[in-house]
Amino acid sequence: MIEYLSAAMGLNPSDPLFWMPLVVSAFFLLVGASVVLMDGFGLGVGLLLPFLSASDRQRVFERHESWEASSNAWLLLVLVLVMIVFPFAWAVLANGLYLGFLFLVTGSLLRALSHLCYKNHHNNHAIGYWLFGLASLLATIGYGLLLAGYVAGLQWRLDLSVFVLLVLLSVAMSFFLLGCTWLVAWSQGTLLVKTARLARSSARWTAAGMVAVSLTLGLTNPAVFYKWTQASFLMTGALWWLLMLAAFVWLEICLRHLIAELVPKSNRIPFLLAMLLLVLMMLGLAYSVFPFVIIDEMSIWDAVASPAVLETALICILVLIPVVIAVHVGRLFRRMTQQSVSVQKVAQAQVAAR
Repeated sequence: MIEYLSAAMGLNPSDPLFWMPLVVSAFFLLVGASVVLMDGFGLGVGLLLPFLSASDRQRVFERHESWEASSNAWLLLVLVLVMIVFPFAWAVLANGLYLGFLFLVTGSLLRALSHLCYKNHHNNHAIGYWLFGLASLLATIGYGLLLAGYVAGLQWRLDLSVFVLLVLLSVAMSFFLLGCTWLVAWSQGTLLVKTARLARSSARWTAAGMVAVSLTLGLTNPAVFYKWTQASFLMTGALWWLLMLAAFVWLEICLRHLIAELVPKSNRIPFLLAMLLLVLMMLGLAYSVFPFVIIDEMSIWDAVASPAVLETALICILVLIPVVIAVHVGRLFRRMTQQSVSVQKVAQAQVAAR
């Protein structure tokens, strides 16, 4: 594929003008997927707050608070880098997807404000909870509008309204699933059972939305349809769908067992499966549109800025990739350590009570 693309662009594979845009695009895919995952389960937690009791809300909100600053910072970083590195594509994307960006940025700002309200109103945390829930809803709508508008070719027609609504619902359910399974990974007792039941319902809507996006993208774009049905890729595509189906089935089995247990214990497998499903969906979308930034209109090489900007961006990438990995690994390690300590304390308390 690389040789075919370089020949189509009239460039050598070793030419920096050819491989630099590829490296920058791979970086955006890595960081973009990380941002969606980190931001996604945070939004899912915000959407989940109305279903929780007052004591559970406080516990969940405080545990999630440390993730907020980093997720908002990475989201802002991605948007700024896209504007700088892909200025020609950004002008078209901003014109067609401005409503989604508006909802996303507004939701992110309100989420930061909700944490300030939570800290400043010690006697009344309800303001922080509801503001965080509203902000999560607005940001989720923003993600849904961005995905629906991008897949529909930056077109907003009346005949696509059902598709847009289905995408909005499925994105909300995908984030809701992440939030529920994150709680399943560390909670105990009635909170675990409640979130496991909510996760089962949201998983079905997530599957429906993923199928809808895939079918719409394939049926409205002959090039994408050919990519997935060509003989050389047909087996790989079938394995990709089978892997997603197996992940959904495994997720359903894990959640059902948790609900049926007399003394349910926290389980991290559903959260890992939910993240795997979103990663597979994003990889499938990236493969479908590659090498275009705007489907069938503007390729990666047409959208990038000057070589000097690309060189600067590559230097930033070499610095940022270790930081991204270190931040993610460090936060996950601290979270897992805190979860293990809390489980040990619960076990010690139960032994002392006996």
